[in-house]
Amino acid sequence: MTDATLRLETIDEAGEAPQTNIQIFGTLPSNDEMDACMARIGDGFRAGKSPQLSSDGTSGVYFLRDSASDEIVSVFKPIDEEPFAPNNPRDMKAPFGSETCRPGVKSGEANLREVIAYLLDHDGFANVPATALVETLHPSFSYSPISESQVTSQESLDLISGLLPLKKSD
Repeated sequence: MTDATLRLETIDEAGEAPQTNIQIFGTLPSNDEMDACMARIGDGFRAGKSPQLSSDGTSGVYFLRDSASDEIVSVFKPIDEEPFAPNNPRDMKAPFGSETCRPGVKSGEANLREVIAYLLDHDGFANVPATALVETLHPSFSYSPISESQVTSQESLDLISGLLPLKKSD
């Protein structure tokens, strides 16, 4: 495993770097598959490919594309757009830590559970797809600050999000 950080910066017409960025959160491990996926996303961002909100579901799920084939290479799930999270785009808004559609899972926990499942799936025993916590920035995202009144606990103040590279089915 490697530690991956990919900062995406290009120069716009005004000579300034636009706000596009994707990187592994903190010092969490990555692998070659995730590094390649993030590079393809970076190429897509630099080519002007915007994250596309899925038309289905109860949360914010975005498809990220590469530049060469326009193929969807990853699914990005902002933690603050989970069901019953403060910035949910489907009008299912509530403070972080609220009960969700799944008993026992509070808003802001689903992404963490997906990443933990991947990290615990040693040697691919359960075939959990590669999943990472990432930070991303793109002008098409709506960034709304989270206030203390929008959380049910102090732990929910830190925002991180999940990224799942997609594989073609056979």
